[in-house]
Amino acid sequence: MQSDAEKLLSAQSADQEHSLTRKLDVLNHRIYELFETKVDHVDADLIAKYNHPVLLSVPLDLDQEFNKWYAEEHMPQIAKVPGWLRTRRYKLVSAVELGRKASLDDSPVYNYLTLHDFEQEDFFNLPEFQATLHTPWAQKVIAELIRSGVIARRFGLYKGF
Repeated sequence: MQSDAEKLLSAQSADQEHSLTRKLDVLNHRIYELFETKVDHVDADLIAKYNHPVLLSVPLDLDQEFNKWYAEEHMPQIAKVPGWLRTRRYKLVSAVELGRKASLDDSPVYNYLTLHDFEQEDFFNLPEFQATLHTPWAQKVIAELIRSGVIARRFGLYKGF
């Protein structure tokens, strides 16, 4: 968002685009950088039927333990969930909030984004998935994350081309 190319593009954008941004309460624009990928034996370019994105606001004092837990316990356990295909982890590079009610001071900074891909719709209810959330280490880390901010969703592929 701060690059010369982006600033030039923004300056050249249509009045309609500027008008739309002014009408929105909030528009978040975040850029994340991929730093870790774990893939099953499947083609890495495969489009998954189900996606589980997780945005995490990890406090600086928890960052080291969070990444250690993810690498040593959570990722290996997630990979054992039936239908799991791939996990990609991203770290926040920049965040800009636009709109009438924009204020990054009021919002958690989601400095990590994780994308889990699955073949099975009910992955979240499987005992193997639930087990990833209920170890003593997971409970300790997740409790801290809930206080600072977590958004988790589940999406299903509507149509592939």
